[in-house]
Amino acid sequence: MKKGKNFDKIRFMERESWYNKKIPIKYIFIAFILIFSSSIFLPRPELSCSKADDICNYYFVNFRGEKEIEQTFKISDIDTYEITNHTDRRSMAKFSPIISLKNGEEIDLYFRTYSFTRADNIVQNILTLDNYQIKRSFWKNIFGGY
Repeated sequence: MKKGKNFDKIRFMERESWYNKKIPIKYIFIAFILIFSSSIFLPRPELSCSKADDICNYYFVNFRGEKEIEQTFKISDIDTYEITNHTDRRSMAKFSPIISLKNGEEIDLYFRTYSFTRADNIVQNILTLDNYQIKRSFWKNIFGGY
């Protein structure tokens, strides 16, 4: 079979399409490192409640472990609560509790979970347990679990 001038040009053009290129492992590894290392800088929500002091502190912990208090409220000021449904294009529904205080203020607790009962248990535990803490770990922050 004789190869002409145009044969090499056609073959070269086919090889240059983006879906025929092979990506080296080092670039896949670099992309993986960049995605997961950037999630270190996401703040993690935490909640600590004390029924003896009648106070709840809702704060975010940054990657150095420093706590930034987002909200402080009294347990006796909780009027009602509701569980909201968050859906997006790529995943299942996630539920999170919203607490309404007696002064009309609403606090959206950023503990998203795949279960309605888990989201309900967060608020029930705030109201019933003496000392209640909920912390979100680094890995749960990456993968979106509670």
